[in-house]
Amino acid sequence: MAKRHTDEHILSGILQRALQTIGDDEDTRVDCTNEVTEAQVLDGLHTESFPRAGVLTADAGFVLRLQDGSEYQITVVLSRLPDRSSAWPGY
Repeated sequence: MAKRHTDEHILSGILQRALQTIGDDEDTRVDCTNEVTEAQVLDGLHTESFPRAGVLTADAGFVLRLQDGSEYQITVVLSRLPDRSSAWPGY
């Protein structure tokens, strides 16, 4: 059980860093035809892990804050165990 918990936290950290990188990199932004563009949403994007944001949970995840003040809690939960025959070595 502890192995699954660790994997969720590792994946949460990877997703958090990826979103923060996208928010910081203007080359990855794509303009949409909507009133609010993707670039405007990503401008000022900030992420924090649940523990750093003070979220009282044992779940893996992070808080995503946008410049307009909206805040999302992204929880990472393993929904299916991997097939042992195709898993990475040592898993």
